[in-house]
Amino acid sequence: MREGERTICLAQEQPTSPEAEAETREASIAIVRHLEDVNNLIEGRDNGLVPGQEAEAQAMTESVIKQSVAEGHSRILFIASPAKRTRETTDLMIEQIREQYGDQFKTNVLCDRRIRDLDEGKFVLPPGYQPGEHYQPLATARDIFFEESFGDHPNPLYRYGDPVQLPEGGYKYPELAEHFMEPGESQVDLAVRLYSAVLDMADEVDTLKKHAKLVVVSHGTAKSVFWALEDVERDVADGFTFDTGSLMQLCWERYNTKCVKGATGFGNVGTMSLNGLYDQKFIDALQAEVNYLQRLKQGESCLEPDS
Repeated sequence: MREGERTICLAQEQPTSPEAEAETREASIAIVRHLEDVNNLIEGRDNGLVPGQEAEAQAMTESVIKQSVAEGHSRILFIASPAKRTRETTDLMIEQIREQYGDQFKTNVLCDRRIRDLDEGKFVLPPGYQPGEHYQPLATARDIFFEESFGDHPNPLYRYGDPVQLPEGGYKYPELAEHFMEPGESQVDLAVRLYSAVLDMADEVDTLKKHAKLVVVSHGTAKSVFWALEDVERDVADGFTFDTGSLMQLCWERYNTKCVKGATGFGNVGTMSLNGLYDQKFIDALQAEVNYLQRLKQGESCLEPDS
């Protein structure tokens, strides 16, 4: 296990027929974005769900059940971000499974902090702020974050909301200086934990394939990264290679040019093929990327990629 935050251990579930076993060879991970959450910045970014989304939860559940049946599974393993909105989404889906299918499907839930949303730092709300109001400094910080991370002169270590103090005094982004008490994560922080989670899935792919349908309940940012990683992996399987240190930029470009609009919207259920986790060439490249980014975080020289 890398960054051992969870261990999958399930009682063996045997396929009921050769046909069912054949179907599990084409198994996938269901990648779910949480349902719409309450917009209340007073509570930070960890709010519960907007009430009345049972119909949406039912549609999400039916999609997961359909996948589970096609793959021959009667056990469903949810791996959820620790955020309130993802935990409530998971609870709603499990409730739907129990109400509609009784004991036909067994469910387990694990929490993995690595698939949490991007940390946007600690910000200062204006006097008189009311829940639901638009807070422009967050939108401004988001634009700056992606420009710093992926613009003409990318700085993947730039942290969300950082005004960047200049040596001669003042700030590069004075519009952020009064609104953020503490910056959030960088793209490197985000990539290391999400890529590490995928590497752990690769370590456990045989267990996942044989014993349960895996459902990852996370956030729009994580979902976009998982989508892009699968797109890159398909090309790697066809002979494509990428330089160590370039994967974040590559994923960003793939997502922005190829992902279907709405694929990371609230309640969307997508898939990531388990077959890609057997692609050792891709897994080795992903591990080399994590090693590179960890050295970058620590301020070490990254000129020489892993041998």
